[in-house]
Amino acid sequence: MVAISHDWQKGIRRLLTAPRDLPEAISWREPPIQKAQASPRHRRLFEEYETSIDNAVHTALEWWEGKLQVKIDRGADLEAALGANYKETLAGPAAHPQVVWVIRRYWLACVALNVEVPETQRVPPEVFLLSWLMDGRHEELVKMLAGMPYWPIGMDRDGNWI
Repeated sequence: MVAISHDWQKGIRRLLTAPRDLPEAISWREPPIQKAQASPRHRRLFEEYETSIDNAVHTALEWWEGKLQVKIDRGADLEAALGANYKETLAGPAAHPQVVWVIRRYWLACVALNVEVPETQRVPPEVFLLSWLMDGRHEELVKMLAGMPYWPIGMDRDGNWI
């Protein structure tokens, strides 16, 4: 179990709705496109992402737990250790550079793929990266990712994700 103290449900809502504020983002539709209805290319890319994010999260959790253990070994209880870790690293284990790199890599890969498929098959990157993980098999992973205060991605003045 991931030792976190952030409100992960609030984090999920924040991450899924934040890109809707940008006019250049893919139009949101309710309900969002499900993985089963997505293009075969999106599903294959998602399989790659699942493997990459699982590996990154494993590394991030070892790092996070190590940071906690150091504080506990110095006399802190778990709550105090968590508080100290969050003061150092606002996003919790989701701040690990490997996690950030995987998120950025697959956000941009999803955007590139969306350009190549018909508009009706385009998947908003936030759906691809987070909603599709909310399948009951990745609960701890979703909770951890929800610690991100924002997606580690930007948009240039021409409306291109960077």
